[in-house]
Amino acid sequence: MPLDTPGLFYFEAWTNHNPHQEATHMDNIITEMEGTVLVIRADLAKENGRSKSGKTITIASTRGAAAAPQPFEQVKINLNIYKYPE
Repeated sequence: MPLDTPGLFYFEAWTNHNPHQEATHMDNIITEMEGTVLVIRADLAKENGRSKSGKTITIASTRGAAAAPQPFEQVKINLNIYKYPE
């Protein structure tokens, strides 16, 4: 499913809606709630540059702990998707 599919939301779209929570920027990560199941999507063909150490290539990242969508904002998600250079 393409990342621009209607009905999918960038993490930052819903984290910015809670005024009591600091907004979090995330790269190449989209979520969808299916009942109580969180579905996370990332385009594995996309590259977001080298990691801070330079050892890997970042594909997607939550850039630290991020809150799950409402009403599960007490649940935190920390995700990094990367590959080693060829």
